Amino acid sequence: MSQIHNYDLPGLAPLEPTSSPRSRDSSTDRDEPDWPKEWVAYTSLFGCFLLMFNSWGLVNAYGTFSSYYLQHLLPQTDSLKLSLIGSTESFIVLALSSVTGRLLDAGYYRMLTGTGWGLVAIGMFALSGVNGNGLDGEGNYGLVWTTQGLVLGLGMACFFVTSSQSTSLPSLLAFRWEADSPN
Repeated sequence: MSQIHNYDLPGLAPLEPTSSPRSRDSSTDRDEPDWPKEWVAYTSLFGCFLLMFNSWGLVNAYGTFSSYYLQHLLPQTDSLKLSLIGSTESFIVLALSSVTGRLLDAGYYRMLTGTGWGLVAIGMFALSGVNGNGLDGEGNYGLVWTTQGLVLGLGMACFFVTSSQSTSLPSLLAFRWEADSPN
């Protein structure tokens, strides 16, 4: 028989044993919060969608960049070297998830969002400038790797975890405020 521990957490009701996981009475259904009806909840969700689109969506769009590089900007470059740009970008996004997750848990979500926004904007603008005079074969591989692989990867790493965790942030802040309130 499993033992239920009743921890004294503010704002949480103690657990009660039930005969089966499906057995519920009507009192527990009334205690569940209603679906959010305020515009803030939906704009927060839409903003998180845009952050996810700007992080993992740009990583997934690397195939389009790669075909442009192979056909126009860097036709003399081996496709394996071109794949290194997208691989670096993906690696940075995933490898820095633990660091950005820790910063997010510490409350630096605005700093992460601002830093990511700045790095992605700088990286995209710089990427548009590394193509020489715009003629075929005038690109510089090192600059393309630096702007897209490194700078964009760092910016998208700031967005990746933040986009999925910031959705629950308003409810977490409200819970913390209710727990700290004196009444």
